[in-house]
Amino acid sequence: MIIAQVSDIHAAENNDNLSRFEHALAWIDLITPDALVLSGDLIDDNWCDGYAAIAAQLNKRSYPSFILPGNSDDRTSMKSILKYGCMLCRRRFLRTVADIMTCLRKLSVVTWI
Repeated sequence: MIIAQVSDIHAAENNDNLSRFEHALAWIDLITPDALVLSGDLIDDNWCDGYAAIAAQLNKRSYPSFILPGNSDDRTSMKSILKYGCMLCRRRFLRTVADIMTCLRKLSVVTWI
């Protein structure tokens, strides 16, 4: 199983981090991961439009994305805009790495210890 991970996008109106995120996803697409984990700090300066832009990029991918909020994220906006969570686990809000691990186990027949 291949799990890609991206952290600290810090998208804001005054930077090019969304473009950098798109380039990172294009590279990740080449390795055809089984899942993508985004581990927080998706936006900066409470720029909630960044969540919609990130969602648009994630919706183009065939692999599932698991998202954890970071300290610079607005959790309420993040949940409503990204509608993130795990469809396999029927979870609307992934709060911990343990939540992600539970979801990833359902993607694979491999038993994890």
